Amino acid sequence: MNTISIDSSLYNSTAQYAQQHHMNINQVVEAGLKLLLSQIRPKHEKVKSVWDTEEYQNAMAYLDTLSDKSGKPVPADEDGRNARTEKYAL
Repeated sequence: MNTISIDSSLYNSTAQYAQQHHMNINQVVEAGLKLLLSQIRPKHEKVKSVWDTEEYQNAMAYLDTLSDKSGKPVPADEDGRNARTEKYAL
């Protein structure tokens, strides 16, 4: 078991809350910390990849509008945008 140090007025308020809710101080502190941590870093937070950003989507939309020096559209080829990106070093 680990020990923490808190302000005496906070401890007294916690003890009062614990008594009113038929809990012990450890239970109140643990519940409070779990609640705090769940708000700070949600359990199943989706990690946003670069492909989900608006900036990337705008870049891909712009890629669809590209043309070569003669004005002909840059072909998507059979592999779509990825082929254009690699073939034309965009």
